[in-house]
Formats: sequence, C-alpha cells, structure tokens
Amino acid sequence: MKKTLVILFISCFCANIAFAQTVPADSLKQYVGIYKMKGDAPFQSYTITFGENAISGEADSYGANKLVKQAGIDKFQSTSSYGSIITFVRNADKKVTGLKMEIQGTEILADKEN
Repeated sequence: MKKTLVILFISCFCANIAFAQTVPADSLKQYVGIYKMKGDAPFQSYTITFGENAISGEADSYGANKLVKQAGIDKFQSTSSYGSIITFVRNADKKVTGLKMEIQGTEILADKEN
C-alpha cells in the first residue's frame, strides 16, 4: 500500500511540473513577428515564429532556436548555446510591442515591427 501511495504521489508531482511550463498555443501567437534591434546590437532583427505548439526565435539568419517558458510573465529562455533570456514588453493596452534580450551579460532592446 505504501509503495502504491508513493508512486501515486511521485506521478502527480511530475505531472504538475510538466504542466507548469505548458502555455496555450493561442497565447504564444501574440509574440510572433519581427523585432528590430535598437542601438549597437550584434544583429539587426530577431524573428519569432510559431510551430508545433511552441515559439522559436532567430537572430538575422543564424538559425532558429526554441524558446522555453520561464517563471514570470512574458519570459522565455532560448535553447541556443548562449541561453539568452527574452522578456517581451507590452504597452498600456497589454499588446506586445517589443522585447528585451539578456545575452552574455548584455541587455538588448527591440521594437516589434508587425
């Protein structure tokens, strides 16, 4: 009996962790677009695409990397070797208007084009 309860507890715990990072597909589509980098960024644009219930980000044409939801609102981490943290910026109407990227100790800002 104890073994069954332990297995049930572990199963519920693991399921809770798996669902904690799940984001509805419709809410992910709000991030899709082209973001123009500001200032002296090492690339000109960052493109967010949607596919297979996930979003990906691509700097210029260096190849897309999946963005994984993090704790906090509008915060994702790139699966690239840099592990960039992308936080989407909203206006007063709660519409996504840009992003902030933290990459190797540097913060880069971008405005959403479309």
